Amino acid sequence: MGGAGRRSGETRCQEEKTGCKAESQEGTHRRVTSSPQISDLETGSSKDLKSEKPFIPPKALTPVILVVAPAALMVILTEFIGLYLAAALYLGTYMRLVGHYRWRLVLSLSILVPITTYLVFDKIFLIPMPTGMYGRLLPF
Repeated sequence: MGGAGRRSGETRCQEEKTGCKAESQEGTHRRVTSSPQISDLETGSSKDLKSEKPFIPPKALTPVILVVAPAALMVILTEFIGLYLAAALYLGTYMRLVGHYRWRLVLSLSILVPITTYLVFDKIFLIPMPTGMYGRLLPF
């Protein structure tokens, strides 16, 4: 903070573009911000930091589990049965339980998407996908 551009009785901090202004108080500078000060964080005196509400409401956790659990199970199953079968099981389970789609659509997509993925990657691009420990026993 150089003294060349100062006006008398008023100083501004270098972060003026972010809305931070400094006030002159008898030779000392104090920043004026709207967020809690570090001293408030250390002493816990800021009322904004103390909240009675839980971080995640109990009902909000259910959709998160419905997304994370099948995805984690697919990753684990990929190690054993390969990507194509794990993807078929994942798509079928997720579409039926979360999406509530009809069985006809669930079965057709959970079969067609892995087959299409197999044809595109393994046959056209010649990029093999993970087959897993037991997936090697399959004919494709």
